[in-house]
Amino acid sequence: MIVWVKAAFAFLLGVAVSALSPARVALAEGLANAVTTRYPTLSFADQLKIAAKLVAIGWRETGLRNDIRGDNGESCSAFQTWRSGKCLALERDPKLGATEALIILERASLAKCDPLEIYAVGHCGNLRGQRIASDRNALAARLVKEVSP
Repeated sequence: MIVWVKAAFAFLLGVAVSALSPARVALAEGLANAVTTRYPTLSFADQLKIAAKLVAIGWRETGLRNDIRGDNGESCSAFQTWRSGKCLALERDPKLGATEALIILERASLAKCDPLEIYAVGHCGNLRGQRIASDRNALAARLVKEVSP
């Protein structure tokens, strides 16, 4: 069953962004693996919502490319996590990159604002961060709607 769920994530998320290059398929599989490993008791629908948020982050940050570095080399992987000492590992292992992004979102969920706002700018109350969060939430919602069984 779990193999089917991972395959469904990879296929559905790959189709959702119309990007089935081998690197993006590997990224989708790593993302699916990270979500299903970290949240094994959640329903498929809830796992899909979490995965869609990661896809929205990755799409807006890097176009879902795992080899992009930003912030003077400090941010890396498709999700642009601030892990400069781990960049090579994150670039080689899409599951690790997705897991790092999930950890950031989990920590941010303790704040009094949208976790995607904190992911974008590092704190609450920033208009730019609110716009980015709104955009990524809308994209994630659209992805879920398009790929939900």
